[in-house]
Amino acid sequence: MMIETVRREDSKKLGKALRMLKWISVAPGVDTKTQGRLLDLSTRGVYRYIKDLRKLGIPIKTHKHAGYSLEHTDILSVINLG
Repeated sequence: MMIETVRREDSKKLGKALRMLKWISVAPGVDTKTQGRLLDLSTRGVYRYIKDLRKLGIPIKTHKHAGYSLEHTDILSVINLG
């Protein structure tokens, strides 16, 4: 039962991270507040997800007052899953 719960929580987090990545790639400039609304996250939560995605090697740029964008369009080539 505990393993099922952990997997469900991990699955939700992964889903939110992928949706965030999608928004950043298809709509560069979406700001933190809007990302939070779209993904049902607090501002702090958005910052955590951005940090985690960067740890995976995803090159996310922050633009002051203009949200986020990707440095590369081919992100699969730069993700560090190992």
